[in-house]
Amino acid sequence: MEYRFLESVIAVARYRSFSRAAEEIPCSQATVSRQISAVEQELGYPIFERSTKSGSVRLTEKGEIALRKIEAIVANYNELFGGQRTSKSSSYRLGIFSGPLGFSAKSIVVANMYMHCPELQLKVYDVRRNAFASELTQYKIDGLLMYEAFIAEETPVNNLSLKQGGLYYTYLRTQYPMIAFPRYHRLACRESVSISELRDETFLLDYDIINQKIRNEDTAHRGLLLSCLRAGFTPKVVYLNVAGSNLVNIRDVAIMENSWIYPTFSLKSLHNDNNIVFIPLSEPLYYAQYYFVTLDAKRTENDNKVCECLRELANK
Repeated sequence: MEYRFLESVIAVARYRSFSRAAEEIPCSQATVSRQISAVEQELGYPIFERSTKSGSVRLTEKGEIALRKIEAIVANYNELFGGQRTSKSSSYRLGIFSGPLGFSAKSIVVANMYMHCPELQLKVYDVRRNAFASELTQYKIDGLLMYEAFIAEETPVNNLSLKQGGLYYTYLRTQYPMIAFPRYHRLACRESVSISELRDETFLLDYDIINQKIRNEDTAHRGLLLSCLRAGFTPKVVYLNVAGSNLVNIRDVAIMENSWIYPTFSLKSLHNDNNIVFIPLSEPLYYAQYYFVTLDAKRTENDNKVCECLRELANK
């Protein structure tokens, strides 16, 4: 029995995935599968139960017992030979909702993570809002930076972490809306701006809130429209019909070229474009909460490192 076979058992148990363990080691998924089978054959019983439908695995009852002993063997081996045999870094796949954050924001997240944990190689992926749960449960990403919008009068602020649908949500921050202005705009020097002061402005939005029925899940758009209507006007809207990674770049150019304004929940710490100024909206009727999301059944030390890095960024 080779030592690296036992390391493969630990990796599969940590990520509940053969493919994710193979990426971490690194080697092919077939190699990990052969190594696990070799350990199971030597022991005389299966360590993992494989799910062909979801692609995930879980420890058997005997596997739980075996894992503790295998971890002790590996720990003793490393101690005997002066620590880990290799100093290779770990990788971590962080998902971020497509659209709200551009390339520069993702670069800031990666750079901040490197400053705090240089041994962790962070990879950032765009994730569609309606697909994030499956991306996590199918182990395509390890964690997710997300936000959910709320109407203030409908939902009380809840800054507690919660478990839901097999996922664990760690609260990071409550974020109130900001208005993105071109730096030369007459309101760009203000500390805050009221919705009534935006009566004559043109709003650049990702969704047509005037000519299309707002869906229930579009809470941010409902909140904006409600705020404008209560201030006594219907907002003038330009609909930005763009999706994916190009949204932010096209949005910023449109703001600068046309002097349009853009309501957003993005964090100031994730912006470094001096041409765009973000001014808080005073007395908003809606808000968002940022969360770091992982699988409830899998919370590793790397998850905790990424979570603390994101918490610091969110609260700058």
